[in-house]
Amino acid sequence: MGETPNGNRDASIAGILRSHPSVLRMPGTPVRSE
Repeated sequence: MGETPNGNRDASIAGILRSHPSVLRMPGTPVRSE
């Protein structure tokens, strides 16, 4: 975890966002799902 910041992390974040729509409230994502 750390060798591929643009590989594993990207896939993990995408999966988390799909499982947890509340994470979309993070500062940086122009997606507002309330």
